Amino acid sequence: MQTEDFERLRAKHQHLLVLCKGGVRRSVAVPLEKLRKSDDERAFCALCAANEPRMDFVLKLYGFQEQFMQTAPPPPEGDEPSAATYLNACIEAVRAEAARTPTDQMRELARATVLRFGAHFSGKLINSNAQHAALLASARPSTQPHVTSRALERAGIRVPLDQSRLDNSGTYQRIAVILEGDSEIADSALPTEHIEAIRQGAAQAFEQAATAGGADAVDHRLRQILLPSNGQYIAVSPLPSAGLAALWNARGTAAPSPTPEATPAQRRLETVELPIGGAIVRNTTRLPASAIQTQLFFPVPQTHENIQALFRFVYRGWTPQMQSSDVDAAAAQIERLSHSPTLGDSASLLAVGIQATGALASLARNCHRQATDLAQDIEQGSFPEDSEQVPIDEPLLRRKRAGELTAIDTAILRQSFGAEYRSELARLIVRTLRARMRRTEGTDALMREIDRERVTRALEQALERL
Repeated sequence: MQTEDFERLRAKHQHLLVLCKGGVRRSVAVPLEKLRKSDDERAFCALCAANEPRMDFVLKLYGFQEQFMQTAPPPPEGDEPSAATYLNACIEAVRAEAARTPTDQMRELARATVLRFGAHFSGKLINSNAQHAALLASARPSTQPHVTSRALERAGIRVPLDQSRLDNSGTYQRIAVILEGDSEIADSALPTEHIEAIRQGAAQAFEQAATAGGADAVDHRLRQILLPSNGQYIAVSPLPSAGLAALWNARGTAAPSPTPEATPAQRRLETVELPIGGAIVRNTTRLPASAIQTQLFFPVPQTHENIQALFRFVYRGWTPQMQSSDVDAAAAQIERLSHSPTLGDSASLLAVGIQATGALASLARNCHRQATDLAQDIEQGSFPEDSEQVPIDEPLLRRKRAGELTAIDTAILRQSFGAEYRSELARLIVRTLRARMRRTEGTDALMREIDRERVTRALEQALERL
């Protein structure tokens, strides 16, 4: 179309352009380059009408684009009332044609389209050329403790569908809108039976995808993590979920304003920018760029050592932790004195005093420090029971343990580190050392009773000095 004719038609049908979102108040502009390719005024007006959101939705869902261009009504006069009448006639015509489409055809269209293009997880968020994607098997149980796509689905929270590839016809994008219950469905006024058929067809696709086998090969663009396989390793990468990312993004955007007394850390939601998809995000995901490229950042949950120690104490009791180097040094010291021609068979005060120095004394101090640190953590901590936080005390331990409390456990609970505690701790250290020092032939540095007696008394002496 010549420029002069094109500008004349734009001026004549300015009211139609406004109604079809191509004027001053436009929200989605009519593609001018496409309008320039119109053969005549009738095609110009038909292209304008096809851009109107309700028209666009129905035409692309049912694939009526070419049919509409051939059967569109004659162009309007150009005034605002005739433009509105023309657009309403176009909408009613495509709706009537849609209503004549068999319900089974729409069900099969949804099943085939979702199966081909639908994805909850897609490798394209890693590499836009990656081919692998997966639909969610929401019916399968999940025991994962963290927020996951499957857990959300089972809780009735729909995870928005992503795409495994770009559907240039626009059919898949509109089926996804229907599945998500978007208000655009009401604006398009699709037949109710077609909406239900589309949902049924999508459900069939989900079931079919859930029973399908895994991929025959791993896309080379996804090879990031090594996993063992038949004595060898394959390199794969987990497929991310754009739908879950969109939900996180929406939750962060809708987060309530923090209270004035909130700390700086509580006022700020940390985000990270992910340049997924580059300049043309739609080649990577059907979800908005803002929902995918700006994400809330959550550091990996860490198990604090003191919390882990508290739980272990409640269920299993306390034993000292020993470094291998400390055990080796203690074993060497014990064996040196054991091989002494004058003190090797002695538990005299002199032998005990010599033994209560060096590596053994250092080991005693370390074990005692662990016990006292745990006692302080217990005093300041609590334990979750029946949806409440209860103090860690003797009644709790008796409820959680099958056996009796040890003297060491009682001493730690009461923070009573007297003579009985020192005696019990020395014996516990000796038992732990024996277990750690045992050699393949069944021997250890504390096999002889005289050595155990001397070391036990030496540890008590070292603890008493503390």
